[in-house]
Parts: sequence; structure tokens; C-alpha cells
Amino acid sequence: MFIHPVGILLAAAWTVLVSVGVKADIHVTQSRYDRGGTGANLQETVLNTGNVNPRQFGFLGSYPVDGDIYAQPLYVSGVDIPGRGSRNVLFIATMHDVIYAYDADQTGEGSLLWQRDLRDPAAGIGPVPVAPLASNRNIRRFMGIESTPVIDTRTQTLYLVARTLERGTYV
Repeated sequence: MFIHPVGILLAAAWTVLVSVGVKADIHVTQSRYDRGGTGANLQETVLNTGNVNPRQFGFLGSYPVDGDIYAQPLYVSGVDIPGRGSRNVLFIATMHDVIYAYDADQTGEGSLLWQRDLRDPAAGIGPVPVAPLASNRNIRRFMGIESTPVIDTRTQTLYLVARTLERGTYV
């Protein structure tokens, strides 16, 4: 089943909830769909007021993550994953400085394609705790990857900004 990028819901806890089983041919490679930040998916042809209702639109599953999510999840179809073939991929970045790539066509066991943890406790590298920065009341626990990454599909590169605390220094 395909997961339409419009049907991605964010949970306050540590799970990404997904809804709507509709094939998604459009890539979501940056925040709000385009460089203009319009938030409009002008290529949407399936979702409308007639089919977004409790009978046809709802919870399908979830993906486990390790921290809060402030960045918009991103979606790219047809990504070649070594040893797994071509997959439609949902990319999720957390405030704990971890990036996940999940198979957007399945949930549960086996849906995690890869993850990249930017933390290294042995080297004293981790996300920035909010406690010393008490003026920021909208963010809980840690301030890691807050802004939405950008994916360059041509070069197959994901760009992001991560706040880290490295041996007592904010980076």
C-alpha cells in the first residue's frame, strides 16, 4: 500500500502516524512542497472533500522514532536501497538528532530501511538539551534536528541542520 504525503500526521509522542492508502507519485523533498513554501500540492488529483472522511481516510499504522518530530517528514518514490531494491521512502528527522528512512509501503517489522544517528555518547556528542535554554517553551527535552531537511533527488543527497552539544560546546 502506498502512503500519500498529504496523509502524514505527526504525533506528540515518539511515533509517526500515517493515513490514506493512495499512490503518491509526487516527491516531497522540502518543507511545504516547494521553494515558495506555499504548502500547496498542485499535483494532487486523488484527495478531495468526497473521499477524506472517516470511512475512507484514517489511521493505517505507525513508525517508531526516538524523539519528538518538528521537521516535516519527506517522501521520495523509487529510491534504490542496496539489497532491498526500489522503495518508496519516508524520511523522518527527530529532535534527538536521528534520521530514519522507512519503507512508505509498509509499517511494522521490516519497514525501517536505514537510520543515521548523529549522536556519539562515547565521544561526548549529543543533541542540545532544552533545560539551559529555558526561554524556548515550545520545544521539549532536546533541540536537535528541528528544521525540515531538503533532499536533492538528482544527487541523492539529504541536507539538514542539527544542533549538537559536543564535549560541552554548542555546535
